[in-house]
Parts: sequence; structure tokens; C-alpha cells
Amino acid sequence: MGGEIFIQLEDLLQKPFYFLINKKCKNRLITQSIKKEGNLKNVAARIGCSITALREHMRLTGRYLKAESLRTLSSTSGISLKEIEKNVVALKRGCSNREVEISLPVVRTTELALLIAKVFGDGSILSDWRFHYTNNQKDLINEVIKAVEKAIGKSRSTLHKRKNRGVYEIKFSPVIGFILFLAGGVRGHKISQEFQVPFWITKGDQEIKLSFLRGIFDDEATVNYDQKRHNRRVILAMGKKLIYKQSLIGFMGQIKDLLTTSGVQTGKICAQEVYGDRIMLRFGIYRRQSLENFLYKIGFTHKRKAKILRDMTHTYLGVNTSKKKILETITKSTKPLTTREIAKITHLKYSTVKFHVRDMFDQSMIDKIEERPCRWI
Repeated sequence: MGGEIFIQLEDLLQKPFYFLINKKCKNRLITQSIKKEGNLKNVAARIGCSITALREHMRLTGRYLKAESLRTLSSTSGISLKEIEKNVVALKRGCSNREVEISLPVVRTTELALLIAKVFGDGSILSDWRFHYTNNQKDLINEVIKAVEKAIGKSRSTLHKRKNRGVYEIKFSPVIGFILFLAGGVRGHKISQEFQVPFWITKGDQEIKLSFLRGIFDDEATVNYDQKRHNRRVILAMGKKLIYKQSLIGFMGQIKDLLTTSGVQTGKICAQEVYGDRIMLRFGIYRRQSLENFLYKIGFTHKRKAKILRDMTHTYLGVNTSKKKILETITKSTKPLTTREIAKITHLKYSTVKFHVRDMFDQSMIDKIEERPCRWI
């Protein structure tokens, strides 16, 4: 989904990026520049390298060009950046050996939306631009690796398991972090700055929105199922420094709006905890229909959270014998039933039946037909 051109060669053509261009295109850039400048020496002087280095660029396939050299060759040769963009093979930042086999331009995809959610969740763009992600679920780590490859390109990464903390940590090339920053991610400490859900996600197609929501809820949500107290809820909680409270309220409000597009209604944003100069805000998903919509439209990659949510929704009626009995009566009936008819069949009090019928109607479990309000839908 998505597919709109987003990040182009022009956006990345700056220090300290280095580009690997396929040999045919690179030689064409140099030979056409020689025709314009008169000789190899003049071209070498224009791009700030030796004649020997320029000859090696023409002879060897694995030599990277500096961003400023590539821009100069483009303007000198008359070959547009758009044409060169198609021939970019790999990209690296500075002297790093963590090149990314990139395919430009980068387009708006569900995988890119997921990665932006990870930047706001258990991931971060470090001060040196590397993209860092940590989680105790290997499935989520693998999902991020695949998303990076699909959205941006194949990249070398470093994966560690911190046994003392029970989590996995993975770090990607600074190229990945910089591209995620251009796509709307935030660099540095998230609790100490303002940010919002990028416009391209809030106004994107439904699959883009759903991918972002799954990414953020996998990292930041808790799923509570207390059978004794009949509590069923999904809670999203996030924290910031107190001075950025309004920014956090705005960010979480954007998430609530995205949930609404999938038929998921939520509670109000409220303070969960204030500690020192920080605040933790939260909101919850409670109603059966909203929990089911979340399960079937958004879901979790996180296996434990997914299982708890499935158990919660599949046994929703089981906690209330009366409600279950009423629903079974309605489902088995070949005709619509009145509230009094249900009370007579089930041997329950009229007031009890009336209460549960109204609740099931509010949750869109049953429908009304003329004077006989109870029909299974």
C-alpha cells in the first residue's frame, strides 16, 4: 500500500554521504564531464580528487563517490539526478562500512509506517544517526529487520541479547536512521522533545494507518484480562517530561483518531503517574466491539499480547451466565422475540433480561425489528 514517492536522491545528496553508482552510469557521468571540461585533469579538479582516483573510479566497480562529487558530475555532465537515482546501488554515511543496498526513491509503504512507529516506541534514532531497536520478543526484532529491507534496503546490523535484561538490541546503519528522520521520525531522547504522527501517516491510506498502529501498540500497549473482576482492556501508556505534557496529549490524540477510523473507540487520555519532572499518560480500549475491531483489523505481532486479546474477546460472554443464556435463546429462535418472551423462556427476571438486551443492542450484537427487539445479527 502507499507507493507515493517520498525520499529521493536529492534529499540524500549531502555530506557525509557516499554513493555507489553502477559502473556504466558512473563512466557515462565522467566521460560526458570530460567532453564538457576538455580533459580528465579539469574534471578531477572540479570534483576535488586526483586524476589517479578518477581513473580508478572508471576502472573499478566498488568505489564510492562523495555526495558533493556526485552533484558536481551531474551538473557538469548534464545527466539529471533523476536519471542517476535509478542507478544508485548502495549508500553509506561517512567512513562507515555499513552500506545499505538501497533502491531509490524511497516510497511510502506499510513497512515504512511500521518503522516510524518503532522510532516512537521501543526504538530510537541515536545521536550518531544509527537506528536502534530493543525488545524482548524475537518476532518483533525480525519484523523490524524485514521492514527495513522492504522499505529502504538490505543493511548490515548488529544484534545482541542482553541476558541480564532479557531483551534483544539491534542497531542499523546511520543511513537507516537518517531516512527514518526524513520520514518523520524523531532523533534523540523522545521524552525531552515534542513530536507528532507524520502527516503522510494520518492522511495515508488505511493500510498505512493500521501498520503504524500495530507497530506502536506492539511496543507500548499492555493487554489486561482479569477473569475474576471481569476486566478486559488494552491500555496504551507513554511518558514525557512534564513541560511537554500538551505535546504528548496531542500525539496520543492523533493515535486515538487513527483508531477511530478502524471502529475502535477509546477512553479519555488521563494521567497514570507523575514522578519527578515526568508524567505518564494513558488511554484504554474497553468495549467488546472495539476490542474485536482491534483484534481483527489491527492485531498484534507480539504473540503473548495477541493470545490474551483473543482469549479476552472469545470468552467475553462467558463471564456472565445470564447474558450467555439470553444470547443463546435469541440465536436459536426462528423468529424475533420480545423481552418478555425471552424472560419467560429463560426463567430470568424481566429487569435482568431488559438490562442485557439493551447492552447487547448497544454493542451491535442484536438488532431491533418492529415491536420485537431481539434478533441475532
